[in-house]
Amino acid sequence: MIVAIITMTVFLRMQVTIDLEHSSYYVSSFYYTITRIMANGIEELYLSIVRLPVFYKQRDLYPAWAYTIPISLLKIPLSLVESFIWTTLTYYVIGYAPELQRFFCQFLLLFILHQTSISLFRFLASITRTAHTSSLLGNLALVISFMFGGFILPKYSFPFWLRWAFWFSPATYAQIALSLNEFQAPRWQKLSSENMTLGQQILKSQGLDLKKNFYWLSIGALFGFTLLLNIGIALALTYSNNPRNSKATISKQQPSVQKSREVERKTSAGHIQTNEQIQGRMVIPFKQLTMTFKNVQYFIDTPKEMRDQGFGPKKLQLLQDITGTFRPGVLTALMGVSGAGKTTLMDVLCGRKTGGIIEGDIRIGGYPKIQETFARISGYCEQNDIHSPQITIKESLMFSASLRLPPNVDRQTRADFVDDVLETVELDGLRDALVGMPGINGLSTEQRKRLTIAVELVANPSICSWMSQHQVCLMKRGGQVIYFGALSKNSKNLIEYFERIPGIPKIKDNYNPATWMLEVTSTAIEENLGIDFVQLYKDSTLYQHNERDIFSIMGSMYLATVFLGIMNSVTVLPIIAREREVLYRERFAGMYSCKAYAFAQVVVEIPCTFTLAAIYVISTYTTIGYYWSVYKIIWYFYTIFCALLYFNYMGMLIMSLSRSTQVASVLLAACYTMLNLFSGFLMPKPHIPKWWIWLYWICPTSWTLNGLLTSQYGDVTTEIIAFGETKTVTKFLTQHYGFHPNQSRLVAFVIACFPLIFASLFFYYVGKLNFQRR
Repeated sequence: MIVAIITMTVFLRMQVTIDLEHSSYYVSSFYYTITRIMANGIEELYLSIVRLPVFYKQRDLYPAWAYTIPISLLKIPLSLVESFIWTTLTYYVIGYAPELQRFFCQFLLLFILHQTSISLFRFLASITRTAHTSSLLGNLALVISFMFGGFILPKYSFPFWLRWAFWFSPATYAQIALSLNEFQAPRWQKLSSENMTLGQQILKSQGLDLKKNFYWLSIGALFGFTLLLNIGIALALTYSNNPRNSKATISKQQPSVQKSREVERKTSAGHIQTNEQIQGRMVIPFKQLTMTFKNVQYFIDTPKEMRDQGFGPKKLQLLQDITGTFRPGVLTALMGVSGAGKTTLMDVLCGRKTGGIIEGDIRIGGYPKIQETFARISGYCEQNDIHSPQITIKESLMFSASLRLPPNVDRQTRADFVDDVLETVELDGLRDALVGMPGINGLSTEQRKRLTIAVELVANPSICSWMSQHQVCLMKRGGQVIYFGALSKNSKNLIEYFERIPGIPKIKDNYNPATWMLEVTSTAIEENLGIDFVQLYKDSTLYQHNERDIFSIMGSMYLATVFLGIMNSVTVLPIIAREREVLYRERFAGMYSCKAYAFAQVVVEIPCTFTLAAIYVISTYTTIGYYWSVYKIIWYFYTIFCALLYFNYMGMLIMSLSRSTQVASVLLAACYTMLNLFSGFLMPKPHIPKWWIWLYWICPTSWTLNGLLTSQYGDVTTEIIAFGETKTVTKFLTQHYGFHPNQSRLVAFVIACFPLIFASLFFYYVGKLNFQRR
């Protein structure tokens, strides 16, 4: 609702007029509506992932379609409510066609589009079955759908071999239906200068000049998408396996080595090791300490549910007068029924509780326990085996040993000690195996538990718990263009263009294309055939392509800035969430501070983002057809690099402010709304209402698009036709978008500030906020 209110005040009806230029703002509002409705469905992705373990556990009790159909039916009221609220709040305030039936046509379209969106994300969740992969594919699906949806890049901008993708995008049918519903309304039917109605001219410039019945065909296509996706969900759930049935990682050691070690274990199983045997192993001296605790009490606030049922006390006591001793060399087992407080007691003794009131006396070696010191001399193997999935077993242990062993232990001694611990926990054959995700890949549950023990043991604790084409501009007498476009090899494009005109003779074999071109475009040919080459050119898709060229380039820059950046932000969320769990464990163990963790996370993104930006620049700069200049290439790379970097840091910041990935996704969606709406692409700066202009100035995407477009075209004086007027590219950028090429230094400085701001805030909040509650 908040997003709808912001949208309707940005595209307020007083800002638009019924003419060719202002029609672009209606089209922009259609596109923004489509992106919001489709992006709203991404929450379904995470909900589906969470429900999958329950389904796989009960899959033998009922077929997959019996699980799919009820969930689909339950989402219908949600789609009705969301679509009706959005349409009611925005339709008449923005100033769409006032006819009541067109209001309900838009509502119907948004309803079926929302159904298609949530079905798409449920389908992706059912085939990937993991949050990280499904999140990546979900955002990639949105980018592809919007890219081929006909707004960012018009249909005629696609290569001939890629135009089929236009008809496979749900956003295409939504854009068609919304455009036809608006621009075929009576108020758009007055004749324009092109001897066609204003609505027809607008639809033609968008590549959507279709018949009226295409609205209902679009509704049917979206319904077909929804039906096919739900069938796909049922099939995927029927034939896919539970991803959480991970198997143990098998050692690649030679069988003879494993057999010899097995013999050693059997030989030593029947007797106690002698001092000589013990001395043959790597031992780092440590002081044996005793932990004593007396009358330990632990209180928490009484849950609201218990107070509602009449429980009087404000505090609920979970531990009462616990007294005991943990002696060195003695293995102490803590046992009890479920709910007895075993984990609670261990968390209290080891200082892992983040809330509640602790009373009693806890001593280490006879002295009162100081948590900072205790963390350095103790090891705590938690119930949940929390490890970084992207590193190997040995790297995990070396990291722990490097940070937790005393400084006087040299590097070689640490390495030998790690090898010894690996052998002790029988993971030496898997030292180079990746840890992986729990229950999905990598180590099995039993192997992960041994790794958890090893990570604590290595702390030696006292207590252990692409080319361009030539172009031609052909003009007739009077200074009118009759062809402007690429020649390609042997002038193939030009020849095909004129040969498609009825009555034009085919070119003879081995005939000079230039001579043939001048002959077939002569005034005599025009009079004999009764045609006008100028009008034919204006009616051609080639003319529309040239007129929209600057918008297509702007669209490609917008796509790179917003959608690739959002993909970076989304994919970093689950990674930071997992690493944050490791941070909590290792911070409690006193391995490093939050500042060191945040600094490492910030720095490690720089080379990765640099490589990604280089790959993107090499791939796009040579294919889109930008100007070849060292200055422009450097500017392009610099802007893309900074944009990807601040999107990364923004995702990290949002995750540091959120309790869970789901909450972070909601916050990121809200940020995406602002970054998309105030980027200067959908609503250029000169037309943003004055009460929202401050959001444009603080929006990083607006500065990024400014830098990309002005660095490429700010010094281009070539004339273009835009909204029926002829003007230079530089003047068009200033008048339409509000971009000033002489402000490049300011733009460069501001773009560089955004990564620093987001990184600094991440650095601060990682240390200040702790969402672990124990």
